[in-house]
Amino acid sequence: MKIVITNQQGRIGKSSIAGNAFLPFMPEGTQLFSIESINDGAEQFGVELTTHRGGDTLEILSQVMTADHVLLDVGASNFESFFLGLNEFSGVDDFDLFVLPTVPGKRESLETMKTVAKLRAYGVPADRIRIVFNMVDLPSMSDSLEERVKFLFPEILDFAKTEKSCVADPKTALRKSKLFDHLSRSRQTLAEALADKTDYAVEMRATVSDPQEHKRVSDAFAAMRLAKVVAADCQALFQRVTAGLV
Repeated sequence: MKIVITNQQGRIGKSSIAGNAFLPFMPEGTQLFSIESINDGAEQFGVELTTHRGGDTLEILSQVMTADHVLLDVGASNFESFFLGLNEFSGVDDFDLFVLPTVPGKRESLETMKTVAKLRAYGVPADRIRIVFNMVDLPSMSDSLEERVKFLFPEILDFAKTEKSCVADPKTALRKSKLFDHLSRSRQTLAEALADKTDYAVEMRATVSDPQEHKRVSDAFAAMRLAKVVAADCQALFQRVTAGLV
């Protein structure tokens, strides 16, 4: 299984999805590559990875060819150079899926649709381009995630239906959660938060006189409490996106 997670716009939770919603559920031994030069990639979540620039296409492809399972996190700052190289070296067929996270907002939807158009121009088949609707807020307990996606992303859903240039399933979504901010600050993986057995009552009392350490402990405690529900959401998302590949 070889998957690219990308978008030509930043600040959409792409690295968070790579490190927490995909990598933990991919086959054992999956190699994670961060193709980024400006912002932190999935390493901000404590994930082990190999870093490259977008122009290192031939080196990246040579490693992809020899690996059984690969996850590429391609940042916005390297989008053009990576896909130009991928097109030049006929590398599109080396990957099973191209996953595009997006977040609510008309500008964000427009940029995502532009990204889809560019991927199609680079030769990526429509059925390999999968949209992930990220950071979907649920104002009340009675709200349906699918219905919120339909409300928040009508342009993308209509675009996918009429242009038939990508797969946009309103069930392929993640609700907004504070967990990922906590994981980033505490440099934890989702798996580590799930396995955390720390007695935080003791830790909280022990760090009360040290604001910085107390904040670190608070973030780790919050991550542990939030992890179980979010992990279930991430696994369901992964299974829906990769259906047919695993």
